[in-house]
Amino acid sequence: MSASSDDNIEIEYTVQENESIPIAIAQAVSSFHQCDPLDLPPLYNSIEADTLEKLANPPDAASGSKSNIQIEFVFAECHITVENNDRIVLRPTD
Repeated sequence: MSASSDDNIEIEYTVQENESIPIAIAQAVSSFHQCDPLDLPPLYNSIEADTLEKLANPPDAASGSKSNIQIEFVFAECHITVENNDRIVLRPTD
């Protein structure tokens, strides 16, 4: 996980192999807020986790080819951007 150094805080999280996108989001957001992932509100209040996983991991991703996909939403006072199926970017909502 890395952060930018200017006034616009941005946290990057790399999704680990065999880690689901919803779990990765919970890990990234809990690290950002310095809390336990179980203390976060349910992800389904912001986005449907199964649909998110399917969008972020389309069938061609299983073959090893990269999809150029970007999904954006707000969760736990963070703007979340899921890029392709391996990068999550967090920015505070302010």
